[in-house]
Amino acid sequence: MIGYSFPTSICKALNGAARMFVIAACCSLGACASIGFGGTNMDIDETTTGSIGSDRGLLGGIDQSDWQILLAKISSFDKEALQTGSAKGDWDNPETGSKGHITQVKLLPALIDSECRSFKSSMHRVTGVENIQGEICRVPNGDWQITGFASGTTA
Repeated sequence: MIGYSFPTSICKALNGAARMFVIAACCSLGACASIGFGGTNMDIDETTTGSIGSDRGLLGGIDQSDWQILLAKISSFDKEALQTGSAKGDWDNPETGSKGHITQVKLLPALIDSECRSFKSSMHRVTGVENIQGEICRVPNGDWQITGFASGTTA
């Protein structure tokens, strides 16, 4: 049958059938992956190795003591300074050698009776200088908690 062409409706039907086959195959494989192949005894190996650091005190590679000093500085600004845009200042951590300049702190709309602030700061560390930004909110016990963070931003 050289030179024979199928009617358009047959091509459409075959094309639709091929799509349905691919979708069905993907769904079937997805179902297999979701039930697992390990049987009923699927214990998680929680062996700690030395290949990857497990310091949970780091957020974005920033030492927890740096965060504590930065949070203390950001939370120290009064609401008048936040409203007038004068909430800026330097912070320094002699323990790690990190320091920075807070260039912006803004009061965010209250969420469920929680005061939140956004901030931008430079961070000078042994590994280099970067700009960071984030959000912090006061939790019910009065402490401040990081609720958003990004590095490599403009200060």
